[in-house]
Amino acid sequence: MTLRNIWEYLLIELSKVDAPSLLLDDFNYFINKAIKQYVNK
Repeated sequence: MTLRNIWEYLLIELSKVDAPSLLLDDFNYFINKAIKQYVNK
């Protein structure tokens, strides 16, 4: 998994919840969720 893949999955998750701003805790949550989804593929 590259950082580009992580970024793309993160953007997809943010689009689903219409998140306008991103706090550090939120970023960590979404990045971990995106990584788990990628690994489960």
